[in-house]
Amino acid sequence: MSARPIYGFRLVQLLAFGVLAIAIVLIAAACGSSSSGANSPSPSASAPLASLLPANIRSMGTVTVPSSIEFPPFEYFVPGTTNATGLDVDIMNAIAQQLGIKFKFVNYKFESIIPSLQNGRFVIAMSSMSDTSTREKQVDFVDYFVDGEQMMVKAGNPDNITTYSDLSGKPVALAVGDTDLTVQAAVNKQLAAAGKPPMKGLVLPGTPQDLLAIDSGRAVATIIDAASGAYDVKTTHKYEMVGPITETGPYGIDFPKHSAQFESAVQSALNAIKANGTYQKILAKWGESAGAIKSFTINNAAAYGQ
Repeated sequence: MSARPIYGFRLVQLLAFGVLAIAIVLIAAACGSSSSGANSPSPSASAPLASLLPANIRSMGTVTVPSSIEFPPFEYFVPGTTNATGLDVDIMNAIAQQLGIKFKFVNYKFESIIPSLQNGRFVIAMSSMSDTSTREKQVDFVDYFVDGEQMMVKAGNPDNITTYSDLSGKPVALAVGDTDLTVQAAVNKQLAAAGKPPMKGLVLPGTPQDLLAIDSGRAVATIIDAASGAYDVKTTHKYEMVGPITETGPYGIDFPKHSAQFESAVQSALNAIKANGTYQKILAKWGESAGAIKSFTINNAAAYGQ
């Protein structure tokens, strides 16, 4: 008689274990279904715009960003390290947070950045590059800042340079591949029309070399982006900005052609960090609030006459 109650108890145990096993399977299936969303992430507080990214960009996790890291306050190395810092780096980090990816800056020759996008080596670049109509034929830009060109001379202005015409016949340091070469061409055309000799362009690899040319007396001036020049004046006390600001136009984040979805995602992230005040705080941190752009347009050089 005692055997029957024991059998019934074991039957109940088996049924209970069966129900538990089914429940575990269902829970596991639900978790598996949720985790499969890695390919199509839903918005979250930490990365609210992640779903806007193309799948190939999202799968990278960390996206390499070529940049000429020698142009403070936009991008430069923390002294004594290989860590990039600056306004551009901060903006890209804020964008990355919105999109749920990471950006890693790598030092690259400025004049090689556009070709590296065209040949597919990189999918994005940021190097305080001016968005111009000529460059728009090669790559796309999402504009994020506004600046212009201005002359920089040694502190005290020993050569008494106040206008571009004062550069007639004088050596002027210029950065290869930069918009200051466009300024040189325009100024020399005006000088020729006035019957004056052209400025003597000393084309060098980048801004640090331009400044060394002024220091050594090889050049009487350089033509530099006004915001960067003002930063050098403030931090070194070795130079002086003179003359008018010309060629005012936007800086853009660079993309290969046919990157519309990625460009749109970055544009949306810029709008988000402007809406929450991060964009304004970054510009204020670096003393560049005057360069705030009204809207983050794509390929808008023509609106500035560039």
